[in-house]
This record gives sequence, structure tokens and C-alpha cells, in this order.
Amino acid sequence: MLAQTEWKRWSHNGCATRVTGLFPLLLFCLALDARGLTIYRIGDGPPPDLEVPHEFVQWTWEEAAAAPFGQMQTLNLDAYYLAPHRLDAAVNIAPIITENGGRTFAFGNYETAIEPSAHEGSAWDGDRDTAFVGDGSILWRWMWSRQQNVRFPPSKYWVFDLGGLFTLSKIRFYPRDRFRFERVIDSFVVGTSDGDSLKSGTRDLRIAAAGFDFDKVYQVSENNSATIELALPPRPVRQLLLAFHRNINSFWEIAEIELYGTGYSAFARYQSAIIDLGGDRSLGPLIWAGAQPVGSRIELRVRRGDDDDPNAYWRTTFRGSEKTRLDREGRILNRSSYEKLQSGERAGTTYDASNWSGWSAPVALGSAGNPLAGSRPRRYVQLRADFHSTSESAGRLQYLQFTASPPFAAQITAEIAPKQVPAGAVTAFTYTLRPSFVGTEPGFDLVAIDTPGGIASVDEVRIDGQAISFTVTGSDDAGFSVAIPRIDVRRTEDLIEIDFRARVFQYGTTFSGRVADSSRPYELAQTVAAGDADGREDGGSLRVALAQVGQHPISPIALSSPVCTPDGDGINDRVDFAYDLINIVDAAPVRSALYGLDGRVRRTFDPQPGISGHFAGSWDGRDDRGEVLAPGLYILRVEVTSGRGHHQASRIIALAY
Repeated sequence: MLAQTEWKRWSHNGCATRVTGLFPLLLFCLALDARGLTIYRIGDGPPPDLEVPHEFVQWTWEEAAAAPFGQMQTLNLDAYYLAPHRLDAAVNIAPIITENGGRTFAFGNYETAIEPSAHEGSAWDGDRDTAFVGDGSILWRWMWSRQQNVRFPPSKYWVFDLGGLFTLSKIRFYPRDRFRFERVIDSFVVGTSDGDSLKSGTRDLRIAAAGFDFDKVYQVSENNSATIELALPPRPVRQLLLAFHRNINSFWEIAEIELYGTGYSAFARYQSAIIDLGGDRSLGPLIWAGAQPVGSRIELRVRRGDDDDPNAYWRTTFRGSEKTRLDREGRILNRSSYEKLQSGERAGTTYDASNWSGWSAPVALGSAGNPLAGSRPRRYVQLRADFHSTSESAGRLQYLQFTASPPFAAQITAEIAPKQVPAGAVTAFTYTLRPSFVGTEPGFDLVAIDTPGGIASVDEVRIDGQAISFTVTGSDDAGFSVAIPRIDVRRTEDLIEIDFRARVFQYGTTFSGRVADSSRPYELAQTVAAGDADGREDGGSLRVALAQVGQHPISPIALSSPVCTPDGDGINDRVDFAYDLINIVDAAPVRSALYGLDGRVRRTFDPQPGISGHFAGSWDGRDDRGEVLAPGLYILRVEVTSGRGHHQASRIIALAY
């Protein structure tokens, strides 16, 4: 676990990134008090220049991953950056697979994977004067061919796990020089695997009980060359199989197996240890420094917890298949007590869903999403960065940084009603919040609510059933914020109800909420938690469903008038049109255009974002060249292509003058 006391610490003033929005999670560059503000950074770089009193805690990449639950998979530190490991085409990696994070396997009785013996390791130790001899004393095993549905002849085989996905370019192996004519390998097989478990059982070659299978790259049955050099297909490889058959009339030997590759690891991962924030904390956005060249991708994930271990540990009771989370004395198993169990008692670990959130959905660097946003205050946090690279292009990170501050209430539960509405209709909602305090939190006087379909009005605010005065402090298409009388420990468990009108276009739209304290403008807004706030036990939620899930994704097009008369008299000189996109999950191509009855496009309108929502435009009777069209009938058509198929909606507009 990564405790604050183990970090490097500074106190500093200056200026840093500004985060905008209805409720800025952090407002930098103003010299006001910012009690409880802490900036956490993993990686390199000087402290941020922030003109607010704060604490800065920092760890190096290696330190942050060294504690339990941290890892650095196929990553290197290059100067000040963390980046995927890269192979040098001129360097034989076989002798250094282990130090690069990989492993080499041999196979013993029952074809279980074991560590190779020192004698076997002489075949890839980088020393040409040592060799592995394939004589009658070695262990010979069978291998299964799925395609041929037969067993291969007896073989000696090894599996080289590279520790990551790399593009191997060639393999070379040979005997010692003095035996290059009499100890040649007659036949052998080479296979590769990307390590994807979902493909297990579909590849050509399988080591029956060892859990490995491979795509066959070479099968040579009549070799007479002492030095064998083979080019490998240019695809990512995690594991390489080498299987050598017994010679018919002589021994064979291998002085060296040499492996060569190029480029970056196709996948690499950085995972921090569990970070202890010292108490429940609200988190600000994740800030990063680094680079993401074309062809590469870095995805960020986060999970948060209430204790310092995200795992649940299980013990077998030896009563059939029964398992328990308790040790023999009836205590809940933890990491330490689990490791003290006999190996036969250990029944594995699972994710501790009762105390930890799951990993967030991946958010790519540079995207608008934020993996730290939207989580209730918790004490522990863990970060992950996944690097997806091509052979020639890889991203790199200088640091990851986030901000934390104490919550304004011990807990704020919220829900919304109604929970099912017609798509696109202006609907009256009530947003209910129930705050609880333990006596030390400062309280709040600002509430922000996200309305993804847009806000029509904010009508009333009630506290404990009584209407109170309020001020709308911000409102836009994404949501609104209101100022209310201060809510603190004196009003613990009092219901706060906010009535507003908004539209919903997407099934399962979430109306997230946050609270803040206007006297502490630099501390982070606290996210509310969905739950039963009003005590009616109706499954409190902040998600709203649509009454008609399978309806057409484009609503009927509304027109201000069915006739356009562009004669300058101010009456119907233009026709306004509007439509809704409903239940469009991912960005989809949307085209709106005016067609003649002959099917020719006469006017194209500005493209709309292909997401659920309300959209509008207008037509002034002119074509794309700005010339007034001839009187007649025209077709206004809106088209969208999404995962649900291609859809369109049309209206006839008459042009007259």
C-alpha cells in the first residue's frame, strides 16, 4: 500500500491547469485559501506552480509500482519517460528473456510446465562453447496436431514466453562448430502464439495437458543444414515453441538458440500500488504529461476502494467443492493469512466488489472523458495505464497527476424521479438528495446536476418539504447549478428536493450530481452516490429509461411552416426544422440535405454530431451556391447510420414566391 508518509512532499505556490465547466472541479491561479487540497503525482517533473496553499506528494514510477498490487509489464524508463520496451534488431534476446520479464519453460512428467534445467539452459545462454545434446537420456514427449488429428513423433520442446507481445523477425540455432557435420537436427517444429486465452484450442499445435497451443510456422522433416535461420511472420508474438524430434541415426545438439525481434511491445501495462489518501477524498481530473504518436494509444483506468486490498481470498474446506472466506479460526482471510495457508487450502482470489469499485471503462489520453470523475469519496485509489503500440510507434508518459480534497459531507445519497420517460419530451423531474454528516465536514451550499439532454427550466427547491429561495448560478446544454442555504451537520438527513424540466434522448441516461462550498472555491466538488434518498425503498437510482426502447432513432421532423416564401416580407422567408436523435449510443454519421423530386441534392446542411439529442436547422429557399431555387416541391431528409442500421426521416417543403 502506498501511504502518504512514503511520498516526497513539497508545499508550493504558483499556477497550473484550469478545469472549466458548470462546477469547476478545481480553479487554479487565484490566491485564496485552499484548505485540504493535495496534489498527487506518479512520475517525473518539478512541483506544479500553483498560487494556492496545497500539499504536493510525488513518487517515481518504480516506487509507485513496487508495493503489493503494483506492476510494470514490458515497460522501460527512457530518460524521464515511461515507455514500452523496444527490441533492437541486432540483439539476441534469448539469453535475457528472464531479465526482460519473460520466462522459459520445459516439460516434465504429465507434460506440466517446469523451469528448464541448467543443462537445457546452455542452449540459450549466449555461450557457443556449451550445448544441449539430444541423446537418449533426455525426456521425450508427444505433441498433438489439431489439424492432422494425430500425435507428432516424440519431441523435446521448450516454450519461450517473451513477457510481452513483440514482433519477432527471425530465429537461428546451430550446434558447436566441431560437431557441425555430425550433430545436425533432422526435423523440428516452430510455432508462435500471441497468448490470447480466447483463442485457446483453436491453434494448430497443442501441448496436451500444459495449457499451451500454437500456430504452426515451420515443420521441417528433412533438414541437413547445421545452422538454421528462419524468418518469422511479422505479427505480435508472446510465446514461441521449439520442438526437436529425435534423430534416426545420430544425436543432435544445440549450442545456441538465438531470437531476434524489432520494434515496441504491442502491449504494456503500468499499474500503481494501492494509494492511501489518508481518509475519504473527492478526486479531481487526471492530468498527464507525455506523448501519444499516431498509431499508438494509451488507455487510463482507475478503481477506488474503502480498504487497502481489492481482493477477496478463499479457502477450501475439503467438504466437496465448498469454499469459504474465513480462516480456520473464523476470521476473514486477508492477503497475509491467505499466504500462510497450506497450498492445498488456497482456493484462489476474486474481486472484492463489496469494498471496491470495478476498473473504470478505458479512457484514452487526450479524450474528453475522465476516469477519476463521477466516483463517491473513498480513501484508496489505484491507477492503470495500458500502452497499445505498433512496431514503430509507442506512447510515453512523463507523469500522471490528480488532486484530492476532503468531502463536504460524510455521504450524499441521491435519486431522480420519474425513472422512465418518453423520448425527447420535456419532462418534470425531481432530484432528491439526502446528506449525512459525522460532525467534522464543513457542509455545502452549491448543487450541480448534469442534464445530458439539455435543461428547460429549474422550478423549485425544497428542504425538508419547505420551498426555499435559490439562485441558478449556471445553466447550459450539459446541466445546471443552484445556490441554496448552507447544508451542514445541523441538517443531517434532511431531504433536499430540486424540481426541474429536461429532455431524455438516450436509454439509461444518468443525471450525475455534485455539491460544493462557495467559501472553498478551490476544493473539489463532491460527487453524490446513487441510492434510496427518499426512503421509499423503490430502488433509488440516477438513471432514467425511455418508455419506448425500440422506437425509430430519428423523430418526425418538425417544420415551422410547410411552405417557404423567400420574398423578403418577413413571413416564411425561411423554414425552421428540428428533429431528435434517440438512443444513438456511439457517434454516428448524420446527413441532412434538401433534394429535388428528381433525387438530386440541392442543399446540404451543416453536419450534426451523431449522438442522441435535439437538433435544429433552417432553409432559406436557396441551393448550395446561394441561388434561389425554382418554385416547387422539395424533400428534406435526415439520415443516420448507427449500430442499429441505416435510418432516415423526410418531410416535403413547398417553395413558392
